[in-house]
Amino acid sequence: MNRGLIIDVETTGLDTRLDEIVELAAVPFEYDALRDRLVAIPGAYVGLREPSVRIGRQATAVHGITAAMVAGTALDDDLVAHLLTQADFLVAHNAQFDFGFVTRAYPLASRRPWLCSLRHIDWARHGHFVKNLSALAAGHRIAVPRAHRAAGDCQTLLHLLACAGTDGRSYCAELLTHLPATPPLQSRTPIRPPRPRHSRGNA
Repeated sequence: MNRGLIIDVETTGLDTRLDEIVELAAVPFEYDALRDRLVAIPGAYVGLREPSVRIGRQATAVHGITAAMVAGTALDDDLVAHLLTQADFLVAHNAQFDFGFVTRAYPLASRRPWLCSLRHIDWARHGHFVKNLSALAAGHRIAVPRAHRAAGDCQTLLHLLACAGTDGRSYCAELLTHLPATPPLQSRTPIRPPRPRHSRGNA
């Protein structure tokens, strides 16, 4: 089986060089290619983090996280590193955004293949022309526990990847066709990040 890790971050702003993570969630899963089946496995993590820079008002308007909510908090770096190490590949919706923040905080994440569920799935071919996560969830009748919060977005994406497209295959199966040819567990060299996106609005 292939082991993946869905990852999502909420941040102080959009600048991957200057802004910082305020919330990170990671949901591990396994994909059985023979059965085309995706299954969540134990070990999901979500944590808040007090940044060293101010949380922008526009950022708080999106995710609802305030300075008071994160005061005195920190991510469990050892656990996050363990989850990254155990994964064969990482998945995010609009992965360019998450890649920039996660690899800055955890450089070892750059040594795992990243897959983008926004770009690596041909949503238009499946009849979905608005590709943000909330719209895709609504189009598949997936209840969104809490939009634009890391844990809720990870769970939503997990359920979405398990759905079948118009070709009868799961979206996860289509996503995995974009894995590099070298088996992930043997590939430990840095990879290029997904193609840049102009805004966080695709999440």
